Amino acid sequence: MKTVAFSLTLLLALPAGAEGMRRFAVVAGNDEGGDDTRPLLYARDDARKIHDILTRLGGIRPGDSELLLNGKAADLLAALGRVEQ
Repeated sequence: MKTVAFSLTLLLALPAGAEGMRRFAVVAGNDEGGDDTRPLLYARDDARKIHDILTRLGGIRPGDSELLLNGKAADLLAALGRVEQ
């Protein structure tokens, strides 16, 4: 199975009563695309920056987010499952 190069942000907002919305994020970046592709230059760096912005300024609590760097598809699915819980 090939690893796909990606920089991905998934956001989910759920009602949190009178406080407004409770936001969740999974931010992933992977510079490696597999044997037959060239590596990306900034996917991991961009993912770190986006995660930082979302947790500092975007209303997402650090415990309600996942930052995944150079993960595989199974790692992304596991991160989504953790955020879902």
